[in-house]
Amino acid sequence: MMRKIEVALLMAVCLAAPVVSPAMATETEGSQQAKATSLSPAQAQAKAREDAKAYRERQRWMLAQRAESGGTGEAAWRLLKQPMDLPDLPRYTGAGTLFTEGLLYPNKPGGAAVTMTYRAKEAPDVVLGWYEDALKSYQWKVKTTGSGALSTITGQHGSNNVTVNVSPCKDKTYRTDLRISFKLSHK
Repeated sequence: MMRKIEVALLMAVCLAAPVVSPAMATETEGSQQAKATSLSPAQAQAKAREDAKAYRERQRWMLAQRAESGGTGEAAWRLLKQPMDLPDLPRYTGAGTLFTEGLLYPNKPGGAAVTMTYRAKEAPDVVLGWYEDALKSYQWKVKTTGSGALSTITGQHGSNNVTVNVSPCKDKTYRTDLRISFKLSHK
């Protein structure tokens, strides 16, 4: 008996609720905006349409953030779920390193490009020093710019290029954000 009453109440609520299409919602929002501001009803409706379009674009962007690949041609990309081994570029061997994200751009002109982001428990200057030494030991031509916690190393090895950025991490568990951008040349 109780179940029938619950269903009846639910149906009554649903039937009593006004049905509003997206177009009607835009018109209603436009009318409300016109009353709240000095916009004419036509201007308010145009504004409401712009807002709805921006909302849809934001929803598409958020959906793309959950995608594992996207783009076409040179703009194609693929999400990396684990770090890639890159030629003549060792992985950081610090005590506590966490791979956070990565993207592979397989169709870039001249060769694939990879960007990987990590967090490290060591200080930025320690991570930077480790990469300077490691790249030099692999015969990379190395240039360091910046100073202290915000530094960048650029390197060239044959026709491959790498950029290593270190910066302080806002996470309390880790001390350094590490971003590696690698361009693998076809030559």
